[in-house]
Amino acid sequence: MSEDDIINVHVKTVDGSKFFILANLDDTLLELKKKIENKASYKVDKQVITYKGEPLKDNYITLRDANFNDLSTIHLLSRVIGGYKKPDLDLRSPIKPS
Repeated sequence: MSEDDIINVHVKTVDGSKFFILANLDDTLLELKKKIENKASYKVDKQVITYKGEPLKDNYITLRDANFNDLSTIHLLSRVIGGYKKPDLDLRSPIKPS
C-alpha cells in the first residue's frame, strides 16, 4: 500500500449534505459503506451508492476496480424499507349512487 492508494471520496447525500471519506483504493464498497456509517450514521444495509450515474451493487468490488480516484464523487441514497398498501376502495369502479 502506498500513499497514492489513499484517496478522498466526496459524498453527496439526497438531503444536500456533503462530506469527505478517507479511503484506500483497495477498500471494498462494503468497507466504504462502513466508513460512511461511522461518519454520518447512514446504516450500511440502507445505503445505495451511485458513482458516475450507475448504482454500485457489488459490496465486494474494490474502489480501484470501480475506477475511483482522489476526489471521486459518489451520491448516497437511503433505501426505504416498506411497501405499497393496496387501497381499501377499488378506485377503478364507478361509485353507485344510493
